[in-house]
Amino acid sequence: MLSYNLLAGLVITGGLFAQGKLFLEPAEALELAFPKCKFERKTHVLSDAAKAEIKKRSGHAAPRSMIYVYEARKGKEVAGYAYFDRHRVRSKKELLMVAVDTKARARRIEVVAFEEPVDYMPRGIWYEQFRKQVLGNDLSVKTGVIKPVAGCTLTVHATVDTVRRILASHQLIYPVKKPVPGKKTAPGKKLAKSTPKPSARPSPAVGESVSQRLR
Repeated sequence: MLSYNLLAGLVITGGLFAQGKLFLEPAEALELAFPKCKFERKTHVLSDAAKAEIKKRSGHAAPRSMIYVYEARKGKEVAGYAYFDRHRVRSKKELLMVAVDTKARARRIEVVAFEEPVDYMPRGIWYEQFRKQVLGNDLSVKTGVIKPVAGCTLTVHATVDTVRRILASHQLIYPVKKPVPGKKTAPGKKLAKSTPKPSARPSPAVGESVSQRLR
């Protein structure tokens, strides 16, 4: 169940609910993506280096420095993450929720609010193409697997651009931990000590959590 403070944060984040076509309450969108989960909102402030990296990875600039992430938890385990993004389609705006799974793949896309005429919206089944998509060449209309929709070109591109940008942001905020390669030893046999190798150069600064600034 969502607290009043969390819902208030969603309203502030979207800023679109009093106008245009509202399809879902934000809380409903979260529940559709992560049923029976509890949610915690976390705030991150992107550094200039992080914003540059997001543009490099996604091909699209981050429109703002503040990012709100809604962590979904089932018990003690993280079930996934959700981002709400308000952006322009043609002359007016829409608000999308992009849910991301624990493998940094798109899990679900929901159109929360849409100010443009509904004729500019693809059908619901079109958004299913994003399920399990990672940030890569396939996540594209021109070179990938995302299909265009006649009469909805601007909405299609706005959606793809938003998902790419959010996945790039997510990669920086929640970098995937790669397993350290090692040798398997026979039973009873110990590995000889080795000099540790210097760690790779860290990714650009991600931003700031509510309680921690990442440099």
